Amino acid sequence: MPQAGVDAALNEAQHRHAAALELCREQRYVAAEPLAREAWLGLQSAPTPSLEAVAAFGHNLGTVLNHLGRLTEAEAIHREAVAVAEELRVTGPLTSPLVGTLGGLAVLLRTQERFDEAEAHLRRALALAEICPDIDAADSAGLLCELGTVFRQAGRLAESEATFRRLRVQIENRLGSGHPRAADLYRELALLEQARGRHDAGEGYARRALEIRMAALGPNYPDVVGDGAVLGSLLVAQGRYEEAEPLLRHALETFDATAGPDSPMVAFVADRLGSLLAAAGRPEAAIDLYRRALRIKEAMFGEIHPALTTTLHNLAVVCEGNGGAEEARELWARAMTLLSRDDAVAEA
Repeated sequence: MPQAGVDAALNEAQHRHAAALELCREQRYVAAEPLAREAWLGLQSAPTPSLEAVAAFGHNLGTVLNHLGRLTEAEAIHREAVAVAEELRVTGPLTSPLVGTLGGLAVLLRTQERFDEAEAHLRRALALAEICPDIDAADSAGLLCELGTVFRQAGRLAESEATFRRLRVQIENRLGSGHPRAADLYRELALLEQARGRHDAGEGYARRALEIRMAALGPNYPDVVGDGAVLGSLLVAQGRYEEAEPLLRHALETFDATAGPDSPMVAFVADRLGSLLAAAGRPEAAIDLYRRALRIKEAMFGEIHPALTTTLHNLAVVCEGNGGAEEARELWARAMTLLSRDDAVAEA
C-alpha cells in the first residue's frame, strides 16, 4: 500500500479508537465494541504500527470485551497488549502503558475469579505507578481500589478492609472526598459490609456512593445505576423489597442496553433481582432471572466453574419449592460437584 494510503488507514484507526474511548467513558460498551474492534483490526493491518498504539488499542478492546462478558477473547487481547507494553518499556522506556495494560488484565482475571494472578499483576502495576510520573493520583487510586476488590471477592476480607483504609487516606489527601474515586471506594465498602452480613453499614456506604456520583453525573449514568444496584442488593438482604425492586429493574434495563445482555453486570443484577422475587413469593419470575444469570455465567466461565455455585443453589431452592423437584435435584448435584472441586483445589 502506498504511504499515503497507510497514513490514511492509521488515521482512521486512531479516529475509531478515540470514538470508542469516549463511549467507554460513558460506559456504553455495546456501542464501543465495533469501533474498538475496527480500530484494532485497522492497526493490525498496518505495516509498522507503533508499539504504544498497539498497547493502547489492545487495552481498550480487551476492556470492552471484558465488560461484554467475552472473556476468552478479551484475555488474548489483553495479554498481547501487555507483551507489547513490556517491549515498549524496554525500548522506550515508557512505563505508563505497562501500568495500564497490567491493570486491565488484572480486572479480567478477577472477573474470571483467578485472584492470585490478578493480585500479582496489580501489585506490579502499583509498584510501577509509584515510579512513573505519568500515572496520576486517580489512576493510582483505581489500581488500589481494584486490589481491595480482588481481596474482597477472594474472601480475604481483613486484607480488603486494610486496602480500602489505605485508599481512603490516599483519596482524601490527593483527590478530595467528592471525587469519583471516592464513590468507587464507598461502593466497594458497601459490598465488603454485605459480604460480612452488616447490611445496615453497607447501605450507608452505598448511599454515600450514590450521593457523590449523582452530584457529578446525574441520575442515569451507568455508574450511578450500578451504585443503585448495590444499594438494591443490600435492601433485598434487609427484606425491603419494595424499595429494592425499582433500583434493580432500572439497573437490569440499563446494563442490558449499555453492556449487553450477556455481560457480568447483567448476571449480577439478575441474581439479585431473582433473590428479591423468590423472597417476595414470585417464584416463576425468580426462576426466569436465575436461569438467565446461569446462562450468562456458563457462557463466560463454562459449566464447571465455581462462579456458578451460588446461582445453581438459589435456582435449585426455588425450583424445589415450585414443583420442579427433578430439575432441583440436577441443580443440587451440579452445585455439590462444584463445591467438591473447589474444596479439592483449596486443599491442594
